[in-house]
Amino acid sequence: MGPEGRGDEFGEALAELRRSGSALLVAGAVPDRLHGRTCDELLGTGTDERLFVRASTGPGSAIEPGITDRVLELDAASRGAATAGASASGPGDVASESRDGVVGVGPTLAAAGDAFEAELAALDTAAGQGPRVCVDSVLPLVETAGEEQAFRFLHLLTSRVRQLGGTCHLHLPLGADSETARTFAALVDATVELRLTDDRPEQRWHIHGADVRSDWLSLPGE
Repeated sequence: MGPEGRGDEFGEALAELRRSGSALLVAGAVPDRLHGRTCDELLGTGTDERLFVRASTGPGSAIEPGITDRVLELDAASRGAATAGASASGPGDVASESRDGVVGVGPTLAAAGDAFEAELAALDTAAGQGPRVCVDSVLPLVETAGEEQAFRFLHLLTSRVRQLGGTCHLHLPLGADSETARTFAALVDATVELRLTDDRPEQRWHIHGADVRSDWLSLPGE
């Protein structure tokens, strides 16, 4: 997870995140491919299943799950249905259907929370290895469910992954200084800021608890 080979204060703070489980916000108004590359870096390599949570209502994302990964697709087609997620889920709330490793769920975020718990339990990971989860992306959730309900759902998601010693990262295609980014930064342990400088992709980490910020670093693989 994240930049390697740094022995300074930033490196120590990053190592602590690895040990304890973490949630990250990946923010940047940059081409989708850079979010995709950062996602690959954060998920890392290995044969364990990873879980992708998707709520996009637009064109396909550059963030593509592998053939062995699990995918939870949120039905974000209706703002009215999504905002109903504040209420307790009941019979008929979950309309899950599995196809080619993809589980669709709707219409409420309460139902999505239940489905997420089920997907976490079903992940095939090595002993002692926490789950690795990617949320692509925060913005469709905010646009359809509203900021408050999206925040509550992602609070559940990030808290559960931390409890299991895993890593969860949330993608937001807006600048790290945007109001939305500042709101959702409250849910995470670190913000990974992306930018393009003279067509060179770069990342900068801000680890909140330690109040440590890295330099601008090259994005690996570009």
